Amino acid sequence: MKILDILIEPFIKLWEIKDEIPEKIDVIVGIGTGLKSDGTCSPQSWANTEKAAVFWKERIAKSNKIIFTSGNSWGGPREAEAMADLAVEFGVPKEDIIVEADSKNTRENAIETQAIVVKESGKEKPWKNILLVAYRIHARKVRDCFKKIFEDPALKDSFRIYTVKSYADHDPTIPQRRLSSKTRFFLWELFSYAYFKLKGWT
Repeated sequence: MKILDILIEPFIKLWEIKDEIPEKIDVIVGIGTGLKSDGTCSPQSWANTEKAAVFWKERIAKSNKIIFTSGNSWGGPREAEAMADLAVEFGVPKEDIIVEADSKNTRENAIETQAIVVKESGKEKPWKNILLVAYRIHARKVRDCFKKIFEDPALKDSFRIYTVKSYADHDPTIPQRRLSSKTRFFLWELFSYAYFKLKGWT
């Protein structure tokens, strides 16, 4: 698999999206991407959490809030909760963290996050500029799902979605096999993205 990972890297580079970090951000959203068998963050979720915490420390978000989003489609510990615990270790106070742990896929991440943004942001200073932090192979689907949900023309309010990617190694011992190597996860994302496109979710 290591040889395949090396060979597939140029295609992953083509798949990656460019980082978008505007001057004005209202809230940071960290996207869950798996857990280890002990319920702690996978390398990908760990990287997303670390990057979100760095942005929080730089105070780029007006609200000073981070939303961690992701549940668990197979039962057991939930990704957003593990990410929130890790963020506290990185120095982010619990009161600045919002946990969304019910979603089971990327589209639901967007739907549940939008509900939080609408509920939590004040009418006088609504959160309009959303910065997503996602693992590099996952970031394209994350961005497009969120834009589909948040930028729906039927919505009265318009939101602006920006995305930055994180980098992490893959753990061959991780329970979710799609995360055990770059090759597996990349192929998973290609087929998953195609499915989401057919469903009209991206």
